[in-house]
Amino acid sequence: ASRPELLQPGRADRWDSGRVAAGSGAAATYDGKALSSGESCCWTVRCWDGDGRAGAWAAPARFEIGLLHEPDWTGAWIGAATGISSPLLRREFKVAGAVRRARLYAAGLGFAELFVNGTRLGDAVLDPAATDYDKRILYVTHDVTGLLRKGANAVGAMLGNGWYSEPSAHRYGDAPRLLLQLNVELEDGSTVTVASDAGWRTAPGYTTRVTGRLGAGGTASARRSLAAVRRLDGDGAEAHWRGRATRPATAPEPAPWYAPTDATSSNVPNLPPSVHVFWTDSPDRPVTLKDAPPTVDEPNEREN
Repeated sequence: ASRPELLQPGRADRWDSGRVAAGSGAAATYDGKALSSGESCCWTVRCWDGDGRAGAWAAPARFEIGLLHEPDWTGAWIGAATGISSPLLRREFKVAGAVRRARLYAAGLGFAELFVNGTRLGDAVLDPAATDYDKRILYVTHDVTGLLRKGANAVGAMLGNGWYSEPSAHRYGDAPRLLLQLNVELEDGSTVTVASDAGWRTAPGYTTRVTGRLGAGGTASARRSLAAVRRLDGDGAEAHWRGRATRPATAPEPAPWYAPTDATSSNVPNLPPSVHVFWTDSPDRPVTLKDAPPTVDEPNEREN
């Protein structure tokens, strides 16, 4: 239902499943009205025992629908220049009145720590989660209603390479990027949308150097860390901030890799049993032999 008071038989304005036969309750498929992006819904449930006696209704719970369709995203991919290991991104905006509801949606090529008025959102350090970026990109949602205030506000992020742009030959792209959208509903019924676009600014983060591949470590400055958070809050001095942040989310296609079908002892002589052979993505590039345990069913790294 759209409101808790409608969670009664015959009054639910989204869906009333009725009594579902035992054995199929865990797989009951939603068959109600179509739900829209950003919609908030309430639900409850009750059970019957073996004698047909109904239990009490559970306390109402709530869930929200994410952004279901590509046109729901109004922003552009943004990032900093290649070579900055933890760039900061920031945008100031104004809110004209009291906030009723505010949701921040953020998709990432790489990782992002998000901030509203200097407050970090959540406690995750590897969000949005990594995927095969050629096929799927994930996003996270945060309720930031209590963090916004009437007047001037700031939203920001610190980006990390993650698996997308780790400094190695295996990466998908050259630098991390962010797609962000903040949808704000005010008490007077008006709305404000803040999206990642050319109005955002960039500045260096507190990680000064990343060593090799993901997980290999790096160097960070604690003094830069404190200054970075202050800049993401109220200090928008132009001396800290560089050019526009818009960057298209283009990425090179990863090179294909396979176990060749003709790698037999007749054409690749003297191979020990622990050596695997992989193709490269071009006939002009050499094949590299890499020593690996013979117990794996398929290669877990590639060498180009």
